[in-house]
Amino acid sequence: MTTPLSLTSASFEPAPSNIESAGNGLFVSKGRVKRGEILCLYSGKELSTEEVRQRGKDGFEMGYLMRLGFRGPGRASKIHNNSSGEGGEGGEGGEGGEGGEGGGKGQDGESRCDEIDQETVRKDGIVWIDAFSCENVLARYINDPRSPLAYNAEFRKIPFAHPPHAEVTALRDIEEGEEIFVSYGRWYWGPGREWGKKMTPMQIGAMYSKLKKPPENNDAKALLELARKLDKP
Repeated sequence: MTTPLSLTSASFEPAPSNIESAGNGLFVSKGRVKRGEILCLYSGKELSTEEVRQRGKDGFEMGYLMRLGFRGPGRASKIHNNSSGEGGEGGEGGEGGEGGEGGGKGQDGESRCDEIDQETVRKDGIVWIDAFSCENVLARYINDPRSPLAYNAEFRKIPFAHPPHAEVTALRDIEEGEEIFVSYGRWYWGPGREWGKKMTPMQIGAMYSKLKKPPENNDAKALLELARKLDKP
């Protein structure tokens, strides 16, 4: 039997990211996250593929969209609402959403996090969520450093949940003060998004060197050693 994942007792808060020009990121502000624990949830307004395409045509911000996957034609969540407190519900964009400064309201002026949609039929069965306007969704601040050396969490997409969401789970133990990093997926960084900054091994090592307690995995130790060597006069 698979052991259910547990929600971490650590706390999180948005702050300026370690990635240049990425806006805010999400950091462990108190406590320690253990490998396999759930940090928070990525959630937002539920959309169909047809609605996503229309938003693209209408010029909406698309950076906070997440494609959760197939749920089945005609099946829909009764409630599209969600919010997140500490360790609560959060999100990704497109296949992730570059940190940003936070949302407030959607581009048409309506709230995007408090809507209830009774039995909306999804023709193709694909579920999408948009956290653009959901400032209280902690996971919307998580950035992608575009380097496997820095990833410490991942998204577990759950399209059948009510409301649908993705769990942010720890790939390793994460120490207090660390920024949370995930992969947005290979499709997110396609044409039009080449601007995304990639963290270099040196930058990652320098980031770890500033922590009170750096990560203890082998990759982190090697990067710390590299940063120390290159920092010597």
